[in-house]
Amino acid sequence: MKNQYVGDINDYVKYGILRCFAETGCCLGVWWMLTPSDGRQDGSKTAYLMQRDRYSHHDPALYSLLQRLVHGDRRDVSHIASSGLLGQASFFDELVPAGIASRRAWVERGLKQLAGADLVFFDPDNGLSVKSVSKGSSNAEKFLFDDEVSAAWSEGQSALVFQHYPREKRDSYIARQLERLQYLTPGGRVSALRGANVVYLLAVQDAHLVKSRRAMAMIAVRWMPLCEIGTENHLVTFAAGPGPISKSTISGAWSLRRLSVAASPATETSPTDPPSNGSQKT
Repeated sequence: MKNQYVGDINDYVKYGILRCFAETGCCLGVWWMLTPSDGRQDGSKTAYLMQRDRYSHHDPALYSLLQRLVHGDRRDVSHIASSGLLGQASFFDELVPAGIASRRAWVERGLKQLAGADLVFFDPDNGLSVKSVSKGSSNAEKFLFDDEVSAAWSEGQSALVFQHYPREKRDSYIARQLERLQYLTPGGRVSALRGANVVYLLAVQDAHLVKSRRAMAMIAVRWMPLCEIGTENHLVTFAAGPGPISKSTISGAWSLRRLSVAASPATETSPTDPPSNGSQKT
Protein backbone atom coordinates (compact mmCIF):
# COMPACT_ATOMS: atom_id res chain seq x y z
CA MET A 1 0.00 0.00 0.00
CA LYS A 2 1.17 3.49 -0.87
CA ASN A 3 -0.39 6.72 0.33
CA GLN A 4 -0.78 7.75 -3.32
CA TYR A 5 -3.40 4.99 -3.69
CA VAL A 6 -5.70 6.43 -1.01
CA GLY A 7 -9.10 7.22 -2.45
CA ASP A 8 -8.84 5.48 -5.82
CA ILE A 9 -11.60 3.13 -6.96
CA ASN A 10 -9.87 0.10 -5.48
CA ASP A 11 -9.62 1.89 -2.14
CA TYR A 12 -13.34 2.67 -2.20
CA VAL A 13 -14.27 -0.97 -2.67
CA LYS A 14 -11.59 -2.15 -0.23
CA TYR A 15 -12.75 -0.02 2.67
CA GLY A 16 -16.37 -0.71 1.77
CA ILE A 17 -15.69 -4.44 2.18
CA LEU A 18 -13.95 -3.84 5.51
CA ARG A 19 -16.84 -1.69 6.73
CA CYS A 20 -19.23 -4.56 6.08
CA PHE A 21 -17.12 -6.82 8.29
CA ALA A 22 -16.91 -4.13 10.98
CA GLU A 23 -20.68 -3.71 11.02
CA THR A 24 -21.11 -7.37 12.00
CA GLY A 25 -19.03 -6.77 15.12
CA CYS A 26 -15.89 -8.25 13.62
CA CYS A 27 -12.83 -6.58 15.13
CA LEU A 28 -10.51 -5.56 12.30
CA GLY A 29 -6.74 -5.39 12.17
CA VAL A 30 -5.49 -3.39 9.19
CA TRP A 31 -1.92 -4.26 8.18
CA TRP A 32 -1.23 -1.67 5.52
CA MET A 33 2.17 -3.03 4.42
CA LEU A 34 3.16 0.52 3.52
CA THR A 35 5.81 1.31 0.93
CA PRO A 36 6.99 4.79 -0.07
CA SER A 37 5.09 6.69 -2.74
CA ASP A 38 6.90 6.49 -6.07
CA GLY A 39 5.40 9.33 -8.13
CA ARG A 40 3.91 6.96 -10.70
CA GLN A 41 0.33 7.08 -11.96
CA ASP A 42 -0.84 4.10 -9.88
CA GLY A 43 -3.71 5.34 -7.74
CA SER A 44 -5.01 7.71 -10.41
CA LYS A 45 -8.37 5.95 -10.83
CA THR A 46 -10.32 8.67 -9.01
CA ALA A 47 -12.76 9.82 -11.72
CA TYR A 48 -15.55 8.02 -9.84
CA LEU A 49 -15.34 10.78 -7.20
CA MET A 50 -16.75 13.19 -9.78
CA GLN A 51 -19.78 10.94 -10.35
CA ARG A 52 -21.60 10.97 -7.03
CA ASP A 53 -24.94 9.88 -8.47
CA ARG A 54 -23.39 6.74 -9.99
CA TYR A 55 -21.11 5.66 -7.17
CA SER A 56 -21.92 7.16 -3.77
CA HIS A 57 -24.91 4.92 -3.04
CA HIS A 58 -22.63 1.95 -2.33
CA ASP A 59 -21.44 3.68 0.88
CA PRO A 60 -22.25 7.42 1.11
CA ALA A 61 -20.18 8.13 4.24
CA LEU A 62 -17.10 6.41 2.85
CA TYR A 63 -17.53 8.08 -0.54
CA SER A 64 -17.67 11.52 1.08
CA LEU A 65 -14.56 10.88 3.15
CA LEU A 66 -12.50 9.70 0.17
CA GLN A 67 -13.74 12.60 -1.91
CA ARG A 68 -12.54 15.06 0.76
CA LEU A 69 -9.16 13.36 1.05
CA VAL A 70 -8.49 13.23 -2.69
CA HIS A 71 -9.78 16.69 -3.54
CA GLY A 72 -8.12 18.18 -0.46
CA ASP A 73 -4.75 16.62 -1.33
CA ARG A 74 -4.73 14.63 1.93
CA ARG A 75 -4.10 11.15 0.56
CA ASP A 76 -2.65 9.44 3.61
CA VAL A 77 -3.74 6.28 5.43
CA SER A 78 -3.57 8.14 8.75
CA HIS A 79 -6.78 9.91 7.78
CA ILE A 80 -8.51 6.57 7.23
CA ALA A 81 -7.39 5.40 10.67
CA SER A 82 -8.58 8.56 12.41
CA SER A 83 -11.92 8.73 10.59
CA GLY A 84 -13.63 6.09 12.73
CA LEU A 85 -15.25 4.55 9.65
CA LEU A 86 -13.74 1.13 10.38
CA GLY A 87 -15.20 0.87 13.85
CA GLN A 88 -12.81 -0.22 16.59
CA ALA A 89 -10.13 -1.36 14.13
CA SER A 90 -6.47 -1.42 15.03
CA PHE A 91 -3.80 -0.44 12.51
CA PHE A 92 -0.18 -1.25 11.78
CA ASP A 93 1.42 1.39 9.57
CA GLU A 94 5.17 0.78 9.65
CA LEU A 95 6.90 0.76 6.27
CA VAL A 96 7.81 -2.71 5.03
CA PRO A 97 11.57 -3.13 5.64
CA ALA A 98 13.98 -4.57 3.08
CA GLY A 99 16.19 -6.99 5.01
CA ILE A 100 15.20 -10.50 6.10
CA ALA A 101 15.99 -10.00 9.79
CA SER A 102 14.34 -6.58 9.92
CA ARG A 103 11.28 -7.95 8.17
CA ARG A 104 11.02 -10.79 10.68
CA ALA A 105 11.06 -8.24 13.53
CA TRP A 106 8.52 -6.12 11.65
CA VAL A 107 6.17 -9.11 11.40
CA GLU A 108 6.48 -9.69 15.15
CA ARG A 109 5.61 -6.06 15.85
CA GLY A 110 2.65 -6.23 13.49
CA LEU A 111 1.26 -9.36 15.12
CA LYS A 112 1.60 -7.73 18.52
CA GLN A 113 -0.07 -4.51 17.37
CA LEU A 114 -3.03 -6.37 15.84
CA ALA A 115 -3.28 -9.10 18.46
CA GLY A 116 -6.89 -8.32 19.39
CA ALA A 117 -8.25 -8.51 15.85
CA ASP A 118 -10.65 -11.18 14.59
CA LEU A 119 -9.79 -10.45 10.93
CA VAL A 120 -6.41 -9.20 9.75
CA PHE A 121 -6.47 -7.40 6.41
CA PHE A 122 -3.14 -7.56 4.58
CA ASP A 123 -2.69 -4.76 2.04
CA PRO A 124 0.49 -5.37 0.01
CA ASP A 125 1.22 -3.43 -3.18
CA ASN A 126 0.87 -6.55 -5.34
CA GLY A 127 -0.43 -9.45 -3.24
CA LEU A 128 0.89 -12.88 -2.33
CA SER A 129 4.54 -13.57 -3.12
CA VAL A 130 5.70 -14.92 -6.46
CA LYS A 131 8.51 -17.38 -7.19
CA SER A 132 10.72 -14.76 -8.79
CA VAL A 133 10.84 -12.61 -5.63
CA SER A 134 12.26 -13.91 -2.34
CA LYS A 135 12.49 -12.22 1.04
CA GLY A 136 15.29 -9.71 1.15
CA SER A 137 15.42 -9.33 -2.63
CA SER A 138 14.45 -6.36 -4.75
CA ASN A 139 10.67 -5.68 -4.67
CA ALA A 140 10.07 -8.08 -1.76
CA GLU A 141 8.36 -5.23 0.10
CA LYS A 142 5.53 -5.32 -2.47
CA PHE A 143 4.50 -8.86 -1.53
CA LEU A 144 3.01 -10.81 1.37
CA PHE A 145 4.83 -14.07 2.07
CA ASP A 146 3.19 -17.37 2.94
CA ASP A 147 4.65 -17.64 6.43
CA GLU A 148 3.26 -14.19 7.29
CA VAL A 149 -0.26 -15.34 6.49
CA SER A 150 0.30 -18.52 8.49
CA ALA A 151 1.62 -16.52 11.45
CA ALA A 152 -1.63 -14.57 11.77
CA TRP A 153 -3.68 -17.72 11.23
CA SER A 154 -1.83 -19.54 14.02
CA GLU A 155 -2.84 -16.70 16.36
CA GLY A 156 -6.49 -17.57 15.74
CA GLN A 157 -7.09 -14.72 13.32
CA SER A 158 -8.94 -14.85 10.02
CA ALA A 159 -7.18 -13.27 7.04
CA LEU A 160 -8.15 -11.11 4.08
CA VAL A 161 -5.51 -10.43 1.40
CA PHE A 162 -5.46 -7.74 -1.29
CA GLN A 163 -4.32 -9.33 -4.55
CA HIS A 164 -3.69 -7.76 -7.96
CA TYR A 165 -4.38 -9.90 -11.01
CA PRO A 166 -1.44 -11.06 -13.11
CA ARG A 167 -1.69 -11.33 -16.89
CA GLU A 168 -3.46 -14.69 -17.04
CA LYS A 169 -6.99 -16.07 -17.03
CA ARG A 170 -8.60 -14.85 -13.88
CA ASP A 171 -10.80 -17.80 -12.98
CA SER A 172 -7.90 -20.24 -12.99
CA TYR A 173 -5.68 -17.75 -11.16
CA ILE A 174 -8.25 -17.23 -8.40
CA ALA A 175 -8.72 -20.99 -8.08
CA ARG A 176 -4.98 -21.51 -7.70
CA GLN A 177 -4.62 -18.78 -5.10
CA LEU A 178 -7.54 -20.15 -3.11
CA GLU A 179 -5.90 -23.56 -3.10
CA ARG A 180 -2.71 -21.95 -1.84
CA LEU A 181 -4.59 -20.01 0.85
CA GLN A 182 -6.34 -23.19 1.96
CA TYR A 183 -2.94 -24.84 2.46
CA LEU A 184 -1.72 -21.87 4.53
CA THR A 185 -4.82 -21.80 6.73
CA PRO A 186 -5.60 -25.41 7.79
CA GLY A 187 -9.30 -25.89 8.42
CA GLY A 188 -10.06 -22.41 7.09
CA ARG A 189 -13.11 -21.49 5.04
CA VAL A 190 -11.66 -19.84 1.95
CA SER A 191 -13.44 -17.67 -0.58
CA ALA A 192 -12.80 -14.71 -2.87
CA LEU A 193 -14.28 -11.29 -3.48
CA ARG A 194 -13.64 -10.32 -7.06
CA GLY A 195 -13.36 -6.76 -8.38
CA ALA A 196 -12.37 -5.28 -11.73
CA ASN A 197 -8.71 -4.72 -10.89
CA VAL A 198 -8.09 -6.85 -7.80
CA VAL A 199 -9.37 -9.87 -5.92
CA TYR A 200 -9.63 -10.20 -2.14
CA LEU A 201 -8.70 -13.63 -0.80
CA LEU A 202 -10.46 -14.58 2.41
CA ALA A 203 -9.73 -17.33 4.94
CA VAL A 204 -12.13 -17.58 7.86
CA GLN A 205 -11.67 -19.29 11.20
CA ASP A 206 -14.66 -21.29 12.44
CA ALA A 207 -15.03 -18.85 15.34
CA HIS A 208 -15.66 -16.02 12.89
CA LEU A 209 -17.81 -17.86 10.37
CA VAL A 210 -21.19 -16.42 11.38
CA LYS A 211 -19.94 -12.83 11.23
CA SER A 212 -18.17 -13.52 7.95
CA ARG A 213 -21.33 -14.86 6.31
CA ARG A 214 -23.27 -11.81 7.47
CA ALA A 215 -20.57 -9.53 6.05
CA MET A 216 -20.60 -11.37 2.73
CA ALA A 217 -24.36 -10.93 2.51
CA MET A 218 -23.95 -7.17 3.09
CA ILE A 219 -21.24 -6.97 0.44
CA ALA A 220 -23.46 -8.74 -2.08
CA VAL A 221 -26.21 -6.18 -1.60
CA ARG A 222 -24.09 -3.03 -1.36
CA TRP A 223 -21.21 -3.60 -3.71
CA MET A 224 -22.44 -5.45 -6.80
CA PRO A 225 -21.31 -5.05 -9.52
CA LEU A 226 -18.08 -3.48 -8.25
CA CYS A 227 -17.42 -6.67 -6.28
CA GLU A 228 -18.62 -10.23 -6.94
CA ILE A 229 -18.64 -12.96 -4.35
CA GLY A 230 -19.56 -16.63 -4.20
CA THR A 231 -22.96 -17.72 -2.95
CA GLU A 232 -23.29 -19.27 0.47
CA ASN A 233 -23.23 -22.70 -1.16
CA HIS A 234 -19.98 -21.82 -2.91
CA LEU A 235 -18.45 -20.67 0.37
CA VAL A 236 -19.32 -24.01 1.94
CA THR A 237 -18.04 -25.87 -1.12
CA PHE A 238 -14.69 -24.12 -0.86
CA ALA A 239 -14.32 -25.38 2.69
CA ALA A 240 -16.00 -28.79 2.57
CA GLY A 241 -14.39 -31.17 5.02
CA PRO A 242 -11.60 -30.67 7.53
CA GLY A 243 -8.69 -31.38 5.18
CA PRO A 244 -7.24 -29.59 2.14
CA ILE A 245 -9.50 -29.13 -0.84
CA SER A 246 -8.49 -29.85 -4.40
CA LYS A 247 -7.82 -27.32 -7.12
CA SER A 248 -10.50 -28.91 -9.29
CA THR A 249 -13.10 -28.50 -6.52
CA ILE A 250 -12.31 -24.80 -6.11
CA SER A 251 -12.15 -24.17 -9.84
CA GLY A 252 -15.45 -25.92 -10.42
CA ALA A 253 -17.17 -23.99 -7.65
CA TRP A 254 -15.74 -20.67 -8.78
CA SER A 255 -16.80 -21.22 -12.40
CA LEU A 256 -20.42 -21.52 -11.32
CA ARG A 257 -22.66 -18.49 -11.50
CA ARG A 258 -21.69 -16.08 -8.73
CA LEU A 259 -24.27 -14.53 -6.47
CA SER A 260 -26.50 -12.20 -8.43
CA VAL A 261 -28.59 -9.38 -7.02
CA ALA A 262 -29.39 -7.97 -10.43
CA ALA A 263 -32.99 -7.33 -9.45
CA SER A 264 -32.06 -5.02 -6.57
CA PRO A 265 -32.40 -1.26 -7.08
CA ALA A 266 -28.77 -0.67 -6.12
CA THR A 267 -27.49 -2.92 -8.88
CA GLU A 268 -29.85 -1.52 -11.49
CA THR A 269 -28.40 1.96 -10.98
CA SER A 270 -24.78 0.93 -10.55
CA PRO A 271 -22.16 1.37 -13.28
CA THR A 272 -20.22 -1.47 -14.74
CA ASP A 273 -16.75 -2.26 -13.41
CA PRO A 274 -14.07 0.21 -14.47
CA PRO A 275 -11.74 -1.23 -17.13
CA SER A 276 -8.72 -3.14 -15.84
CA ASN A 277 -5.25 -3.10 -17.28
CA GLY A 278 -4.81 -6.66 -16.01
CA SER A 279 -1.35 -5.97 -14.63
CA GLN A 280 0.36 -5.98 -11.26
CA LYS A 281 2.20 -2.99 -9.90
CA THR A 282 5.97 -3.33 -10.34
